[in-house]
Amino acid sequence: MDAGITLTVALAAGAGSLFLVAYAMRLMAGLQASGNYDLANGIGQVGRVYLTIPPARTGAGKVTLVVQGRSVTCKAVTSGAAGLATGAEVKVIELAAPDTVLVVSAVGEN
Repeated sequence: MDAGITLTVALAAGAGSLFLVAYAMRLMAGLQASGNYDLANGIGQVGRVYLTIPPARTGAGKVTLVVQGRSVTCKAVTSGAAGLATGAEVKVIELAAPDTVLVVSAVGEN
């Protein structure tokens, strides 16, 4: 074979490989997923009290609930006159802060 043809074939093969690898990398980059969850997606969810929640927003306790398919434990407050004991079923009604939910007792709710 002529040296010019060999060089042309080698350059074409190298360029083709370069584009194939770049395309494969772009496809793999599209598979990335964020591990973050948005606590606002927990509004309306029912969970359980993990640490007792004091009454009337005088302090924060903790609740465990499912947000975006994963079980999370987050700070919680209640505006009710009675606190919520560990193990009580609660419903999230809003975000009190970026990392804190406002809950009410879920007893008697349908």
